Amino acid sequence: MSLVHFLVLTIVMNFFLFPIECKKVRIVPTNKGLVRGEILKTVGWKMEYASFKGIPYAKPPLGRRRFKPPEEMDPWNGILDTLKDPNCCTQWEHDASMKIVGSEDCLYLNVHTPRVYSRDLDLRPVMVWIHYGAFTFGSIHSNITGPDFLLEKDVVVVAISYRLGPFGFLSLNHKDAMGNAGLKDQVLALKWVQENIINFGGDPDKVTIFGDSAGGASVELHILSKASRGLFRASIAMSGSPLNFWGFTTPQEAEDRAFRLGQLLGYETRNKDDLLEQLYQADAYEMAHQTNLLAANLLIMIGNLTIPFQPTIETVIDPENNFLTECPLKIYYSRKFNQHPHILGFTKNEFISLSYSSVVAYLFKLLGKTITGGLVNILSELSFIAGIDRTQRLLATFGSAPVYYYRNSFDYEQSLHKIEGSNSLEGTGHADDNAHIFWFTGKNQPIDYSSDIGQHRLKMVAMWTNFAKYLNPTPLGEHDPFLDVVWQESGIRGHILDINTVSIMENRPTYRALSPANDCH
Repeated sequence: MSLVHFLVLTIVMNFFLFPIECKKVRIVPTNKGLVRGEILKTVGWKMEYASFKGIPYAKPPLGRRRFKPPEEMDPWNGILDTLKDPNCCTQWEHDASMKIVGSEDCLYLNVHTPRVYSRDLDLRPVMVWIHYGAFTFGSIHSNITGPDFLLEKDVVVVAISYRLGPFGFLSLNHKDAMGNAGLKDQVLALKWVQENIINFGGDPDKVTIFGDSAGGASVELHILSKASRGLFRASIAMSGSPLNFWGFTTPQEAEDRAFRLGQLLGYETRNKDDLLEQLYQADAYEMAHQTNLLAANLLIMIGNLTIPFQPTIETVIDPENNFLTECPLKIYYSRKFNQHPHILGFTKNEFISLSYSSVVAYLFKLLGKTITGGLVNILSELSFIAGIDRTQRLLATFGSAPVYYYRNSFDYEQSLHKIEGSNSLEGTGHADDNAHIFWFTGKNQPIDYSSDIGQHRLKMVAMWTNFAKYLNPTPLGEHDPFLDVVWQESGIRGHILDINTVSIMENRPTYRALSPANDCH
């Protein structure tokens, strides 16, 4: 049977048989081969959707591909089952165990679509999620990226994995280790979306990228990168920017950290070629383990939270493979960034998070509520808000597209930092807002739409999906029967929407310039 005949048969089976006989699976063609997903129902409205988990978009970056840009996946024969979440990328578990998990064979994506049957010819806006994790950990596992609430607003949701830690961000200023491999993974995944998403009912001309923390910083970097041009039309950056001290590093610092990792692995050399040869042979789990030790060493040496491997400037010029070759500030000032509608913002109490919850809880016991609250505010500004605010100023000043700015102040009893961190600290912590748009399995999140979080989630999901559809989070203005506010563009004055039980527009907050912008020096 020829491929053409097989595709025709597949379409006929989807159109006639599956709606009648089993309604359990869905077969869709991609440019590399056929994939089989499953029909699921959302946790809220019980709406049917098709879910495809673990579609490969690149060859496994193994051996001498370890630090290089990704390569397109080879075609496959037959039907590829995409029914289970893919491997997470090699990383240390971000919990008390600190164990090493994952695989280098991890360049996969998940697609979730309201298109269940082939006769549904509607093309929907597409939202591509870039996960959080300090460029070091995280995954697209559906238990933390449940697309249910977004799908109920009739958009297609894609979640992409990318290399982490040294595998994704080690840079030696060398042609075989230029850096930013994880960001180049994201670019290739976005190209896959452009080439294939129409087969899943998505509109390739209406792609919005969104991400939180390192994912938010990644979104901002895609705005600056020529490699990402034309791959999306709008973006949402939650709690992250390359102007945060943790979001970007200099080429020299990146190179120094590569050699420090080599030393921790027992390689005493200052020769780049020699180090690379050793790193090609190194065990992936041992590299991840030593990266964790490197993070601890950097914390002791410089007295600040430092992510060992971060995005950087590529000094080896390779137009076909470069992601970023200029300092972010220079790109902003020269107006050479991608011009499109953008949302950016932060949570009110960023420093309250799973990463810092034990520290904050200890300070609370030691210093009391008032002093600890003041420290949290200062550390939130230092680590997140000042850099994000500077980013808003630059985009609004030197850009021509609409920019929407927000602060998420909503707190509730089942917020993630309280559930995962086992503390009852008040506030809206870093990454708490992930549960405001995604379904988190097993995290005691209420589904009831009349609950406090249910009402807030409806608001957040409506604004995020409105933006993906209409490039405006509140397109109906004052006539919207559900949303309680008109979200105005921020402009150079920095108007900001405080998102809470009652949301209000405010003037720019008076944040102090505690954290200088990352100026690449």
